[in-house]
Order: sequence, then C-alpha cells, then structure tokens
Amino acid sequence: MQRFIVLAFIAAVYLTISGGYDSWILFGTSGKPTVISVEELETHVPSNRYLNVTDGRAMQEEAVVYSETRNYQKVSNSEITFIPIIPSTSEGSSSTPKLLVRISEEKMKAIKETHSFDANSIIGIRKTQWDLDDKVKQFLTKEFGKEAEENMIVLEYGEKSSDALFMAIAKLFAGLVILGFLFRPNPQMIREGFTFHD
Repeated sequence: MQRFIVLAFIAAVYLTISGGYDSWILFGTSGKPTVISVEELETHVPSNRYLNVTDGRAMQEEAVVYSETRNYQKVSNSEITFIPIIPSTSEGSSSTPKLLVRISEEKMKAIKETHSFDANSIIGIRKTQWDLDDKVKQFLTKEFGKEAEENMIVLEYGEKSSDALFMAIAKLFAGLVILGFLFRPNPQMIREGFTFHD
C-alpha cells in the first residue's frame, strides 16, 4: 500500500507540474499566429508565442540532428532536427541565424514525404529557455556556439493543436485531484482533535 501511495504521489506531482507548465505556455499563445518576417524577428519578438514566420531561407546545409540515447542505443522517436533560418535577402550562408526551427522526428518524416516545408511561411510556437533540455542546450552550443545558442529563437514547427490547452488543463486538474486525495484530512483524527477530556 505504501508503495502505491508513493507511486501515486510521483504521478500526481508530474501531472501537476507538466499540466501547469503546458497551460502557462499555451496561455501565452493566441488563437491565430502573429505574422512576422525573419528580419523583423531579429529586432522584435512578439509577446504572442504562436508565430507565422515569413520571408526566410532555410540553411539546409547547416541543419543538425539531435537524438537521445539509452544504453548506447537511440531512443525511438527521439530524433529532433534543427534547421537554421535566415532572412531571404541575406547573401550566402555566412549570416548567423537568429531563428532555429525545431522539428520532431514524426513531423520530419511527413515533410520528407510531402515536401511541405516552406521557409517563406513557418508556423510554430516559440519555445522559452526553460523548454529546452540541458542536453539539447549543450548540443546546440557545441554546434552553433554559446552566444548563438543563447540568442537564437527556437520555433517548435507545426500548427497549434486545438485541444492542446484542454489536455494541459486536464493533466493539471488530474494531478491536483490525486494530491487532494492523498493529503485529505483523516475524519477520525479530526474528531479526536476536537474531543475534550476531563
């Protein structure tokens, strides 16, 4: 029983933190993406994290791929492709990219099959510094340098799911319900606490 309580507590904490964080991220996005060019993004970052970045050029030759490993084996579906984007007006590929598009393995497969990636209109959610795992940050620092990694804007590729906020709130609610159940007052202890003895 004690082991079950510990596992339930860990699950509740995870659901509460994960749901709360996801809700906070999604509350920072409006229903429609803010349209902004790569060049404008270099000087002004909109408060709305849901963006449609236009007038870009993908630096395909500078793209890097990160994947998690466990016991020297690649973890399934952990591959992430990072594609640097520069203004379409930039000459050559020597410009330091301000924008880095983060594409999951599943979405990358779909892009390769449909050839649907368009650097002139990239829709996604801008990530915060807290979104990136330390290992990913170290990987990007190694690939692009510390200064570039700290100043790059990372855009999670893909349109915002209509039910993403609902799922985030549901996780938060489930976590709070479990915590409330685990830490509910014991009626017997309450009665004993209010019992007067002569």
